[in-house]
Amino acid sequence: MLSRIDEARDAALLEAVGMLILEVDKQWPKDTNRSMNGFIEAANDVGVDVLRPREIEKSGYLDRIIRRLREAADEAERRAKKIDDLLTKWFDSRGLRGNPWPKKMDRRRRRLERAAKRMREEAEKAEASPSGAVILRDDAGVLGGRFGYGRRGRLTSTVITKVYGGYGVKLVRDNVSVIELHNQEPHATFIERRLRILFTATGVVGRATHVRRVKRRFAQELGATIAVVEN
Repeated sequence: MLSRIDEARDAALLEAVGMLILEVDKQWPKDTNRSMNGFIEAANDVGVDVLRPREIEKSGYLDRIIRRLREAADEAERRAKKIDDLLTKWFDSRGLRGNPWPKKMDRRRRRLERAAKRMREEAEKAEASPSGAVILRDDAGVLGGRFGYGRRGRLTSTVITKVYGGYGVKLVRDNVSVIELHNQEPHATFIERRLRILFTATGVVGRATHVRRVKRRFAQELGATIAVVEN
């Protein structure tokens, strides 16, 4: 049974989490609502209902992304064909395709073909799932990186159709309470890394409530201790 002090501490923590969710929601970019829903679902899990998950919507960037993926695939195929024509004209007739430089060019041709195939697959996934999230990687690729493929044929944009959501965990031991909010949407990490919205919001809420952000290792150690006690 919780003491009055414990109950007051937990109430203050839940209030701080509610403030945090509202603060993040003010600044978080809204497109399909998937990534913000991850935070909201995590807060709901621990009893903070200041917001409820919103309906997932079609991405406003979808049509442009599909078009650019297909344009990049066309360009990759064009370059692959150009390399193949060059190898056929200058090396096949002389039986030199197995030499080091032609072999290197042939590997590049195969990477281009693989990348084109992958980009067309991603475009089809985006069409089939209008609310899909798109991860844009900024690898340095032969098409410039923003849309296309990396040096090893790694696709630089990926359509994620599965909705991962989020979950929350409350950890309590002695006079310490910790709430973990886990946003499982992959693109939430990219948004936070670029805009630092959650980091800024925790600072704002911390100054207003004296509830502080703790490192993941601290929460993990606390959780491990609880597991030992419960067993």
